Amino acid sequence: MTLFPTVFIMQKLKRIFYYFLGLIMLITAISMIIVGIVAISDLPFLKGVTNSSILMIVLVIVSFVQGQISKKDLAKLQHHADAESLFGKYVQYYKRKLLLNSIPVITSAALFVLTNKNIFFYILIIQIPVALVFFPRQAQILKELPGRDIIFQ
Repeated sequence: MTLFPTVFIMQKLKRIFYYFLGLIMLITAISMIIVGIVAISDLPFLKGVTNSSILMIVLVIVSFVQGQISKKDLAKLQHHADAESLFGKYVQYYKRKLLLNSIPVITSAALFVLTNKNIFFYILIIQIPVALVFFPRQAQILKELPGRDIIFQ
């Protein structure tokens, strides 16, 4: 425990999350509009080139890499001793975590637009409710920063 508790303003984290959720919905909507208007899969150079299983493996690898980067950032944050700047550092970590978690959405949208395969559309749709996991909760912050005296506002 520290002498002075760290103050976390939850409203700022929630606003960042809502921007992230809006970005995911916007990316999904734009990819649906593009596929609806332009039939890119009719292009001759894309025929036979795309294999869904290989593209799914790429998507899993992208998700795994972003998860490892997020874990490394959290480990750095846990060793941060300055209680006054901890909230600012956590906001940076949270923004980066959400940005990294938008990469699989962008990848799925690009694969959906380029291949016009429904599997990537379903992945896009599934990623919207899955994004709700990243909503900032007090219990999650206390779990990520154990042993800290934190006041939530």
